[in-house]
Amino acid sequence: MYTLSQRAPFFLLLLLFWQGPALGLSLSGVVMDDEETVAGVEVMLTDASNNVVLDSVDTNRKGVFRFSVKPGIFNIGAFKNEYTVVWSRGVAVKDTDISIRIEITPKAFAEDPLSTSDDCE
Repeated sequence: MYTLSQRAPFFLLLLLFWQGPALGLSLSGVVMDDEETVAGVEVMLTDASNNVVLDSVDTNRKGVFRFSVKPGIFNIGAFKNEYTVVWSRGVAVKDTDISIRIEITPKAFAEDPLSTSDDCE
């Protein structure tokens, strides 16, 4: 007959196997300016249902970021001085890793959303 302490490793492995995909999913991506990667961009992960901030990381020298997540729907914001803020909303992670591309634009080249006429006339 087995005691509880002898069965504990088996049940722990069973629990990890059963919940493994939920614990080990990855939401990653790259931040680009046209065709160039952008390092040092703050990337923020929020829960899409309530906008609670779950995590925040900076892109590496290759413009890459990565979050470990459980299945859910997320919003991802990209922030860097001299660039417009960009949000990718409703990114769904179910049972596989997800990778996205975020395009940011220098503020100098961004269109003024309040302008209704051509300023060059």
